[in-house]
Amino acid sequence: MGREQQAAPLYRQALAAGLAGQLRRRATIQLASTLRNLGQADESIALLTAEQQAGSDELDDAVTAFLALSLVDTGREREAVALALTALARHLPRYNRSLAGYAGALIQ
Repeated sequence: MGREQQAAPLYRQALAAGLAGQLRRRATIQLASTLRNLGQADESIALLTAEQQAGSDELDDAVTAFLALSLVDTGREREAVALALTALARHLPRYNRSLAGYAGALIQ
């Protein structure tokens, strides 16, 4: 926090060097968060949207959470809430289907 200007090029350099697997995914999430903090939410959204399509692992909800934050910064609050609620619904012992349905209705 507070050193985003220095962090962004380092994340980009690490990714360009060929990080793989979870390290690559973590660096992508961290770069996207840094870009958001630098006022570059559109680029953050592009990175995280691509990351959602790149595969699935235990960091899926982290990708979604940071994407939701970036969406809020671009005025897409309803979409952000829908994403966050959809991610949350997967972890609930009850009401997960109804919550997912309500989340979907937010963006229709």
